[in-house]
Amino acid sequence: AAERVGDIVRVTCTDLATSGQGVCRLPSGMVLLCDGATPGEIIDARVVKVKKRVAEGVKRATVVDAPDATPPPCVYYDRCGGCSWQHITYDAQVAHKRRQVVDVLTRIGLEPEAEAKTSACASARATERYRNKMEFAFGRITEGRTARVVVGLRPRGSNEDVVEIGEHGCLLQSEEADAVLRRTRDALTRLGGSVEAFDRTTGEGTLRSMVIRSARDSHGTPSVMVDLATTAGDDELLFGPLADLLREISEMPHVVSVLHTSVPPEPELRRGNNRNSKFVKGGRGVKAKSNGSPTAVVKAMYGQNKLVETLDGVKFELSSASFFQTNTAQAT
Repeated sequence: AAERVGDIVRVTCTDLATSGQGVCRLPSGMVLLCDGATPGEIIDARVVKVKKRVAEGVKRATVVDAPDATPPPCVYYDRCGGCSWQHITYDAQVAHKRRQVVDVLTRIGLEPEAEAKTSACASARATERYRNKMEFAFGRITEGRTARVVVGLRPRGSNEDVVEIGEHGCLLQSEEADAVLRRTRDALTRLGGSVEAFDRTTGEGTLRSMVIRSARDSHGTPSVMVDLATTAGDDELLFGPLADLLREISEMPHVVSVLHTSVPPEPELRRGNNRNSKFVKGGRGVKAKSNGSPTAVVKAMYGQNKLVETLDGVKFELSSASFFQTNTAQAT
């Protein structure tokens, strides 16, 4: 009989999907994609979704460890959607990514000899603190009877929730960028309930997101750009509760640019095709306005409105929204 939502099943993980989910096979023969499962691992999993050809599950317990399993270095990894492969050794990650390239080339018939012709993936020089740009979201979490505004990243599979990145920081970005994130978190504690997080489903609330860009010049000297996005119409808060935060950030070491982006107060998410669906991107009535929308207004509050990144001796002038290789070391 086919499995149903809520069933607990014992399965073996045999592969990794491009999403980072483990690929398992249910007793019925259907494929189960399971978060946190590692190839070679035997697990007990709970089925959380059943589609026509594939099911999704969450790992409940490990029965037999996988040979390539490793403790993730980030304390937020199990909840946060920023990373998807930290539970696997880096050498195994590289090998799986190469195999995925081979599988795609073979499956679409583009290269029948893909296995023989595909080189090994180029390993990264650094597996932590390699990203030069991160975008953090603001959200509201409730603990008991108390609600508070937090800054962090979206969890896997959610467009509206936020996982708070606390005192341990984010291992994807530079130490200088992490210092800005900590200062922001401290400011939110100080502000209490005087400023609300933006609700993507209703279009209400002020604090939307914070982009932190890092760069280094030819001598290795770091520089940081910070762009705080808030809802248009709430700009008076920039001269009240948020003014101290922006000023404090501008006075931090290596910060050369503090920007403010004002975005129209429209919903960015709508409910899926049925009332049990998750929220998906796309506002009501008109297309949702993102922080990069042409209707967003960007203003330099402190310092310059650009960040200079040097790549192989070539200087690039970047805005907070510029499309640029996020792993500088791998691009050289």
